[in-house]
Amino acid sequence: FTAFINATAIMITFYIVGFFEGTLYEQDERKKWAYFVASCPDGVKLYVGSKYIFTYLFSMSAMIFCMLINVIAIDFFHNTSNTQSVSIFLFMLQVFLRSIDLPFTITFGSKAGTNIRIISMVSIGFAFLVYALFGDLSIFFTWEDVISFFTKTPSAKIIIIISIAEILIFPVYYLSYRISCRLYLKGVDNYEK
Repeated sequence: FTAFINATAIMITFYIVGFFEGTLYEQDERKKWAYFVASCPDGVKLYVGSKYIFTYLFSMSAMIFCMLINVIAIDFFHNTSNTQSVSIFLFMLQVFLRSIDLPFTITFGSKAGTNIRIISMVSIGFAFLVYALFGDLSIFFTWEDVISFFTKTPSAKIIIIISIAEILIFPVYYLSYRISCRLYLKGVDNYEK
């Protein structure tokens, strides 16, 4: 039961951090600011890069915070559930979601970009749900693997999946940055101010 409470607290922490990361661009959605950024040498690369780095560090700080809370719970309160792997998984998920979210936000603005992102994510989620209900998931993991992921040390299969995801997440995030740099000026006309 304590593992469920810890995992829920970690999910809430990452949800709150994700909400604040989503509002990161709203203050800068002005045409004058965008044209000023574009007029500076390498302004678009530096501006978009700084947003990407800040978003990454914000997600990483949430992961470190959750890991510290878990260590304190284990050391001082003798909590037997280890949720470090949940923190790492949610960190990678957060970075992956931002790599999808940020090009939409930069291209269409935060309001329209959020709507387009939600529609695309719901479509992907629905496809995943249909496969999860009717497809064969045993090639990826079993329910015992999922339960051990949240309650104790994950199985070797889950560790391999997380390790591969850790390797793949950084090129995806960098590719998202490159796409955002190319789409920055195209999105300026979608800004309201």
